[in-house]
Amino acid sequence: MHPPDGPRFGPYSLDRRRLVLWRGDELVGLQPLPTRVLLYLADRAGQVVTREELHEAIWGRDYIGIDDRLNTCIAAIRSAVGDSASEPRYIETLRGRGYRFVARTGGPGNAVADRVRSATATTGRGFTARRVAALGGWALVGALTVALAVQGVRPTPPEPARGPGVPGDAIDVDPAAWELYVRASMLGRSGRRADLMRAGDLLEEAVALAPGFARAQAARTAVNAILYLKEGDGARRERAMEALTVVNELAPGAPETMWGRGMAALYAERAFAKAAALLDTASLAWPDVPDVLNARAEAARRLGDWTSSNDFFSRALEQDPLNAVAAAGLAANHDRLGDFELADRYYALATALSPFRADLVLQRARLQLRHGADPAQALVILEEHAPETGLEPAYAVHLDSELARVLGPLTRWWEADSLDVGVQDRAFFDLNRAWMARGAGRDVEALELLGRAAVRFGRDAELGDDPARGIHREPAWLALTLALSGDEEEARRLAQSVLDRRPGDRDAVFGPYVRTVLAETFATLGDTDRTVMILEGLLTTPSGLTRRQLFVDPVWEPVRNDPRFRRLAKLHP
Repeated sequence: MHPPDGPRFGPYSLDRRRLVLWRGDELVGLQPLPTRVLLYLADRAGQVVTREELHEAIWGRDYIGIDDRLNTCIAAIRSAVGDSASEPRYIETLRGRGYRFVARTGGPGNAVADRVRSATATTGRGFTARRVAALGGWALVGALTVALAVQGVRPTPPEPARGPGVPGDAIDVDPAAWELYVRASMLGRSGRRADLMRAGDLLEEAVALAPGFARAQAARTAVNAILYLKEGDGARRERAMEALTVVNELAPGAPETMWGRGMAALYAERAFAKAAALLDTASLAWPDVPDVLNARAEAARRLGDWTSSNDFFSRALEQDPLNAVAAAGLAANHDRLGDFELADRYYALATALSPFRADLVLQRARLQLRHGADPAQALVILEEHAPETGLEPAYAVHLDSELARVLGPLTRWWEADSLDVGVQDRAFFDLNRAWMARGAGRDVEALELLGRAAVRFGRDAELGDDPARGIHREPAWLALTLALSGDEEEARRLAQSVLDRRPGDRDAVFGPYVRTVLAETFATLGDTDRTVMILEGLLTTPSGLTRRQLFVDPVWEPVRNDPRFRRLAKLHP
């Protein structure tokens, strides 16, 4: 029999290290996430554990949709151990209060409580058990790994690191620094822009108090690298690389260091092969941790290795069937590869699992636009999911140019000026609203919105010259905005300069995206030669562009009658 290192109850024993459940000599088929919930409850046998405490301990801060996850976990536990809510032998449901583990437990003891007592005795500070259990080691970094690629979806935290040379346990560092790190971890797991910014600030405070806190230094590397890509803030990149130097000196062989180096390579340096190698090294210390697999999958998809990316995302989903990041990653990959049915299936799964439903609903609607039989089906999806996302369908349309162009005249108007968004998001809102205004015949209003978008894109356009970013999105969008505004000479010059630099060739995700925007710009200018040249490459690679999209999207209207374009789109008179 496998020697138990966790609580025992009845015929069952829990393996705390491997997160598995045994019945005698037999392994019970309970997934890691429900096992984590069971372990948390069994460690606190006889105590009332509120739903809020479980939320924070297992997932971090409460958020929309988490109740479904917890209900699913409790149901899975009861099914695995033959328990019943009406006649509980192990887990009692206390309506309005939470849960209580009612069976007598034995075994090696409560390791969580022991660690908390030791930390309290050492520091003189009352760290609560749920705060320590909620940390999950690298939960912040793991959650951020795929957040950008899959529209900010929040994954399940990985297990704490147990690699060599890992400083920074609650016992070893300044208690105030540890508390800041815990708060940053909980903020970072939300994936929201404002929370990421605040998490980065808290990590800066933590390492100022405890410069030798390697775990916080590595997390600071990751969050600043991601914010650099998301915000275009060069200072963030410098702070990320500075933290990377420090953590390399503190713990050169620790999995935290390999993880931090991989994150910096993935987001700040955009060296995807290097990121893949570093994340492989980190996974040796964290085998089968879903967030590590998700990060490795993201590196593979940036390299254009779709098979490996799908394999890693699939493994992550096998380890945790409630892993929304892995489901969304598989959906995005199959969408890019043109497998409509699988992409739709995984988008539906990710939407059911994720609190960030609006973004995923949007992606599923875009899938319909590119592959479906009727563009209006995209609008149907948005309207069906409006109640659960809490957003009006027109707001979701504003988030995406393709839907705004095709569906704008069909949607209700939405005034976006009051929304709390960044400069680049505001520019996209203005551009998409201009599409909708043009579709409704409000040309004067459209020109005013395009002018505002051009100013806002122009503020960020110089960031495209940064070789570390290497994707040139802002100059490409500025070129399209100028073309729509009628400034043809400047639009052509800017688009050609971006094209000459072959933007994002080393990034299989964003490279085709930028080239699609350039093709749209040249189409708007009526330049069929360059439009067809770019499209020929995009239609023969996993770019996400489909021939059907060339037919339904009005952006191609200026070149649609050219025989060369018609051959590409397979249109007939």
